[in-house]
Amino acid sequence: MTETKVFNLPNTLKKRSSKPGGRSFDELAKAGDHVVRRNGASYPSVAAGDIADLMAIAARLRQGSPLAVELQECFRIAHDIRGQAGSFDFPLISAAAGSLSKFVDKLRNSPPDQAPEVISLIEVHAATMQLLLSQNRKGAGGPAEAMILDGLTKAVEKVQGTLGIS
Repeated sequence: MTETKVFNLPNTLKKRSSKPGGRSFDELAKAGDHVVRRNGASYPSVAAGDIADLMAIAARLRQGSPLAVELQECFRIAHDIRGQAGSFDFPLISAAAGSLSKFVDKLRNSPPDQAPEVISLIEVHAATMQLLLSQNRKGAGGPAEAMILDGLTKAVEKVQGTLGIS
């Protein structure tokens, strides 16, 4: 039988965070907002580079690169875009990247040998993000953007059905 031990470690963070003379929550929040605004100004160029990397993955796949290898990198990039875009007020790009990362995550552990549909889906997601970025689409968007995201969802569902995954 395996013995289980419970370790109760001291909470030193509480002791350090309650010292007098530190910054208030409002001061910390204001400083954090400043960092987000500063980094947000450069985010479009960062996102453009990440989107170009997704397109490069699709190109390598079209040239015969192993799907298993490229899907790992595709997931990492899409997952990063998803988080960063949401942080910098690009929720539409975040949603498109989230769609791609969720789809790729389902394939990473057991990718098909060949799947041109997967390559096309990566390209469509990257092209969608590129379009939204080039038009500086911040915020939730309107009916046209909702249709674009709905189209991505339907494309993912179709490819998943073709590959027999849910």
